[in-house]
Amino acid sequence: MKRLLLRPAHMQSALQKLSAHLCSQAPDTLDWADGGGHETARDLLESLSAKDWDELFHTWRQQSKEWRTCLAEILTPQNPTASAMLLDMALDADIDVSFSALCGVAFYCGINRSSDGSYFDERICVPEFLAVAQSHAEVASHVERIMAQCSDHYSQQFKLLASQLRRGGPKISFEPKLHRGPA
Repeated sequence: MKRLLLRPAHMQSALQKLSAHLCSQAPDTLDWADGGGHETARDLLESLSAKDWDELFHTWRQQSKEWRTCLAEILTPQNPTASAMLLDMALDADIDVSFSALCGVAFYCGINRSSDGSYFDERICVPEFLAVAQSHAEVASHVERIMAQCSDHYSQQFKLLASQLRRGGPKISFEPKLHRGPA
């Protein structure tokens, strides 16, 4: 595992701080989910510079399974590098990493769940990310392989995701929404 932690804490880059934090976390613990580990990691991710994003993109595959799983759980399509990483992580050879990334892919492609089942939710869809995800046929194929190993809850979500990715899903307008101040 390549460590990005090279300097004392007060001299670390944002990426080194993120890496050190992810090294100290386990994705299946309450400390990560409810103890603030997830939120701290998201805050650190948001502080990355363009140079940090580039380095992260080129080094994430060298990290441990737990580190990669935690990263997959905090990635959002906030920039083209993050989008590409999330889609790459969805294809990770480790099923836990892939599953975590696919959950994020599904969410940002607009797949939501209620007590009635999975459905397309325009409110959470990031149209630009959905378009990029649809251009990666291998992600849809991988979703279908992972789907067979999931509980019904996730299998439904992934089935809908695969459909969105293969057929283009519902038509979504890419026109920017103009925000107008109070009338």
